[in-house]
Amino acid sequence: MVVYYTDTSALLKQYVDEMGSDWLRATIAPAGETMVIFSQLLIIEVTSALNRRVREGAIAPEDYPRVLGIFHNDCRDEYRFFRLSRSKF
Repeated sequence: MVVYYTDTSALLKQYVDEMGSDWLRATIAPAGETMVIFSQLLIIEVTSALNRRVREGAIAPEDYPRVLGIFHNDCRDEYRFFRLSRSKF
């Protein structure tokens, strides 16, 4: 199994067509062969980025609930999150 960590800007390509979207989708698509892990902050960050895409016109307002729903389903069913913890410096 291959494990990938990605940040918000990379994962957003899964939900919004932009340069690199095809590569990302092909890379993380094979179910059972890949595991994608994220920080818990990703949910807030992707939601915010999708909202910004609506404001900028890259996502139609009527498409936003569907795209956000797909993202939330993927968070529940496909992705693995790691918890952030406080560390002492």
